[in-house]
Amino acid sequence: MKKLKSLFFDNLGLKLISLLLACLIWFIVVQAGDPTDSKTYSNIKVVFTNAQVLSEQGKVYEVMDNTDTVRVTIKAPRSVLDSLNESNIVAEADLSKLTDINTVAINCHLNTDDQFYSATANIEAVRLHVEDKATKYVPLSASIVGEVAEGYKYSSVTLDQNLIEISGPQSAVNMVRRSCVVVDVSEASSNMTANMEVTLLDADGNELNLSNVQKQTDYVRVSVEILSTKEVSIYASATGTPASGFRYTGEVIIEPAVVRVAGSASRIQNYSKINITDPVDLTGATEDVIVNVDLDQYLPANISLAEDGYDGMVQITFPIQALEYRSFTFSQSILGFENVPEGFSVTTAGGNFSVLISGLDTDFETFDYSNLTGTIDIGAWLLEEGLTELEEGTYEMPLELALPEGLGQVEETRVRVVVVKEDRRH
Repeated sequence: MKKLKSLFFDNLGLKLISLLLACLIWFIVVQAGDPTDSKTYSNIKVVFTNAQVLSEQGKVYEVMDNTDTVRVTIKAPRSVLDSLNESNIVAEADLSKLTDINTVAINCHLNTDDQFYSATANIEAVRLHVEDKATKYVPLSASIVGEVAEGYKYSSVTLDQNLIEISGPQSAVNMVRRSCVVVDVSEASSNMTANMEVTLLDADGNELNLSNVQKQTDYVRVSVEILSTKEVSIYASATGTPASGFRYTGEVIIEPAVVRVAGSASRIQNYSKINITDPVDLTGATEDVIVNVDLDQYLPANISLAEDGYDGMVQITFPIQALEYRSFTFSQSILGFENVPEGFSVTTAGGNFSVLISGLDTDFETFDYSNLTGTIDIGAWLLEEGLTELEEGTYEMPLELALPEGLGQVEETRVRVVVVKEDRRH
């Protein structure tokens, strides 16, 4: 034992020096073959762990000043560094270790088994903005832009939902008041269906770009109905008789007289007019009768008015004018006879007769009385007088003038008629 102890402790100093020299020589040899070096890797994204800790607290976070993107310096043997790239560098921040000042320390390492001496980020901690998480529903609508093809119009827009759920930081969620999809119908001539991106808007309708607000869905399905259009006329009618001394001119003034309607091509192909089926009553009228009518109630199913902003009302005027009275003198030569009993001949006593005629000014303007004819109905006169047989003599009989439409005899006019029984001997 003494000999073994002597062997270990004799010349101990020289032995320690020899050991240190051996280690130094080994280090020099290793460094000469694979020296230690350092290398910096840029744009390394920090990975957050234990994010559920904040979620369970009803909190959300936002990275401040891009502190989740770092540069990491690795110190390792040259051979290790030469085999690394950015994908091998891991920078982590454990959210369960969030500090009171909302920072989380960054820890770096390699995702390989290679030996390294150190991994250091250029910043020590990620800075976060943490606040309560909020969730709400905002209304969803469609905004139409562009002009459809000529002769068409868009009729309706249908969304597969009218609310969008959003969530995120309370302050950001509070900025959102509604959402919309923008639908471009430029030159469209048929129905459209597409998935459109949802945009978030503030109270003034300005678009919000909030990366920290999550939408329930980024796209919704939109259907746009595109209809054919055409111009059609409007028709109206009247019933009843104006007051005595007045007459309806027969004219119908409609404003507007033509409107544009929309519908499927098959529906409006043969549709040419809007017929106002309820006639306007002119009974007792002494002046123009003016009515306002809503065209919507007279449109058939699946056809609508095409003009944007037009309320569908039309004004219809039925002109009523006072009658004029004019006296005309005619020769009895214009008269003829009807229903003369057999065996008799009749003639007028000769001379002229006057007739008071009523009508509108426009009717008198076109009245050509030079070609006027009149009739005396002998058979009708016999019935009127209660007679069964005609006898010779001179009688006052009513005449009926063949007046053009619009003119009328104001009162009965009679002329003298001479009745002679024919002599059958001749």
